[in-house]
Amino acid sequence: MQFLAELEACGDLGHAADKAGCSLEQVRAWRRTDPKFERDYVLALASHLRLLKRRVQDIAENHHSAEVQDAARELLATEHQHAGPDGRLNARAWRDSLAAFIGSLSVDTAGLEPTPPPHQFESEPDT
Repeated sequence: MQFLAELEACGDLGHAADKAGCSLEQVRAWRRTDPKFERDYVLALASHLRLLKRRVQDIAENHHSAEVQDAARELLATEHQHAGPDGRLNARAWRDSLAAFIGSLSVDTAGLEPTPPPHQFESEPDT
């Protein structure tokens, strides 16, 4: 299903629904009435979180700036602080923290590709 692929790629319910051409109401109905869809919905979100976390881990290991590497390691060390009162990971808060960090480095979290600098036009080849 296109919606689930979009959700896995971007991690945002509204954006995924828009890109897949369905409404939030449809998604909520599918979640209520289809246990397999609900399972796949949760798996898509979990996959997106793993993707973001891997990206931050990659930054921690390979970024050219030691300062950015340290910031990435510090962020990864805070995962346990994103737990709710029941001890379970607050996936939305963790996703938002990971995505904000990646975004602060001018990286598109939807595709996890670097965004071009403001002076570079889309028609210019990457250098």
